[in-house]
Amino acid sequence: MVSTLHPHFGDHPVTDRLRDLARRVRQAETPERAATLAAELLDLVEAITLMHHEAGHAAAYYALTPASQIRLVRVTFDSQEIRGPGFDHFAAVVRDLPDTWPGNAHEALLELACLLAGPLHTPEYEGRYGQAHIRQDVALQGTDALRVGELLEAFEEDGLDPEERRREAERLATDPALIPPVRELARVLFDAWDAGQRDVPGDVLDTVLARHLHRPRE
Repeated sequence: MVSTLHPHFGDHPVTDRLRDLARRVRQAETPERAATLAAELLDLVEAITLMHHEAGHAAAYYALTPASQIRLVRVTFDSQEIRGPGFDHFAAVVRDLPDTWPGNAHEALLELACLLAGPLHTPEYEGRYGQAHIRQDVALQGTDALRVGELLEAFEEDGLDPEERRREAERLATDPALIPPVRELARVLFDAWDAGQRDVPGDVLDTVLARHLHRPRE
């Protein structure tokens, strides 16, 4: 049986859509119709999951980095704006940062935490029709994976234990204070995507995140 209660979205209207799709899968008169409906269900869950992933990135950047260094420009749903793997759905945090970032080991640690926050805040969703947390399985492919690898190599070159740095970054990225803003922002992102918007601008991101977090000073 497919669970229709997605993490963090229990009281969101999309839960009713998931429940209805699961019911229609069970009642489908042919295997072909059941497969089509199941694909729709998993497609919707992939979108929900993706929004949590990007909300994790955005919340971590807001909580860990100063606005004078990192500016959240928008979350885009346009796959042509940023090159990446060919997913059915696309979202990415667009940020403005200086060429000198990260300029030291501390800033590198913060950047690592922000990169890891995406997959670490991606909820799992498993059901009878296979895994729908596709984004989690490939979360560190592409540019993010390259950047994580580069940062870990830089730590090692500087005489720092890369695994210890990664563990510290994961601790920062999983701070319980990030959970409420990730949940709220994921809903905002999903609703915008579901409404066919091209992106969510930075001022909206800042407004949502400021309700839960304070940006650090220099």
